[in-house]
Amino acid sequence: MMRTRAIDLRFGDSIDSQATRDVMLVTLLFLFLLTGDICQAFAGGVQLEWDQVTDHRVHHYQVHYGRASGQYDKQLDTTSTSLDIDGLEAGANYYFAARACDESGTECSDYSNELHAKIPVDPPSEEPEPPVAGFSADVLSGEVPLTVTFSDQSEGKIRRRTWDFGDGGFSSAATAVHTYNRPGIYSVSLTVRGPGGKSETLESGMIEVKSSASRPGPSPIVVPDPDPRIDGGLALEIGEVELDHEWRRVDFQQSFSDPILVLKALSANGGQPALIRVRDVDATGFWVRVQEWDYLDGSHVTETASYLAMERGRHQLPDGTWVEAGSLQTDATNVFQYQAFAEPFAEVPVVFAAVSTVNGAAAVNARLDRISADGFFVGMSEEESSRQVHSEEVIHFVAWEASTGVVQGLRYEVGRTAERVNHLPYQLTYESVFERAPVLVADMQTSKGGDAAALRWQNLDVDAVDLWVQEEQSMDEEMAHTREEVGYFVADVES
Repeated sequence: MMRTRAIDLRFGDSIDSQATRDVMLVTLLFLFLLTGDICQAFAGGVQLEWDQVTDHRVHHYQVHYGRASGQYDKQLDTTSTSLDIDGLEAGANYYFAARACDESGTECSDYSNELHAKIPVDPPSEEPEPPVAGFSADVLSGEVPLTVTFSDQSEGKIRRRTWDFGDGGFSSAATAVHTYNRPGIYSVSLTVRGPGGKSETLESGMIEVKSSASRPGPSPIVVPDPDPRIDGGLALEIGEVELDHEWRRVDFQQSFSDPILVLKALSANGGQPALIRVRDVDATGFWVRVQEWDYLDGSHVTETASYLAMERGRHQLPDGTWVEAGSLQTDATNVFQYQAFAEPFAEVPVVFAAVSTVNGAAAVNARLDRISADGFFVGMSEEESSRQVHSEEVIHFVAWEASTGVVQGLRYEVGRTAERVNHLPYQLTYESVFERAPVLVADMQTSKGGDAAALRWQNLDVDAVDLWVQEEQSMDEEMAHTREEVGYFVADVES
């Protein structure tokens, strides 16, 4: 803001006659004097002030200004003794002068002294504080169908909110009403976004929906191992499940003590970019659903995916192949952290890694890089348009030496492609021969392409499957992806 103050602006003393008054009007108006050099400016404008002229002939004041000294191409009139001028270009120089005029505006004093100001540029504003997410529910348990009202109690400035009710339902309302139609224990999350960023909170196992006789829970489609005990105590199970955007419970067909679960690579019945989310892995089973990337509407058609579950630890199969199953906790997002194996492998193993918790509601995928015989780098990736800040999650991994064989009735193959899999379908042909289409678990072994992406497949058959990398489109429309190396596990029960 630019402030100039004028003093002693007078038209003269008393006037004795009309003729004298006319002459004085012409001559004494030149006595207008704008003195002082006090200047205040704000980005885009200035403020001018001057002392009031008490001569009765002054009706209004004219303020003239322009970009060059003495060359005024703009004029504003006012009856006040101050004037704010807006719409000036930040960083530019302006020159101002004023004069007093009679009512007609044809008789005016000479210009005042000229004032100069350079219009400042607004300094970068301080980044606003992000909001803090929080919420409550009026009901925590009950029989199906259970209707719950969730109230947003977040703090800070909020522009948008996203509820994830844990069963595939979503809402953006401040007070959200949701009905659970399937029994289970559901974790609920709320993500709020404001000028300062986003915040998310998760209430794990918040809602318990009890079953009724008329509404049984879902049952998985599984391919159990007829004799899952190998290596004198290793429990191993493979399974195939059908899933959509709603959470569903999958029960293991055998007993585990501390299962490690990887469920990676989704069929392509629906074209929208999506990935698999898993939560609440315990000794008896897990919950799973399809999650589209956050910029999409969240609703997804039924897809097929396969899982590999085994006891935590390092195991040697009867044919000498080493396998290690473990987990880690990390909030590394868009970066990688190193995870060492319990013992080095003789050669670089194939690694499968999957996020197995939902502490953060945003869609997130585990990515691998720089796998060696001693360990691997792993991190999480949210959609490209996000700030890449995610809550700490648990990642389960299985490292399996490349091999083929039959283990107590389970025919399997573990291998890797060269760096050939990109956004176009790549036909992976197995070395083994299966009597029916096997289960498939696959994961990228590299991160050559940095954009958020997940593996999809189609045409799963007894001898081959088509694989490709599907990027999301939250930032741009392009979905071209750099060639990656992909590891795979295919298996089925021998007849």
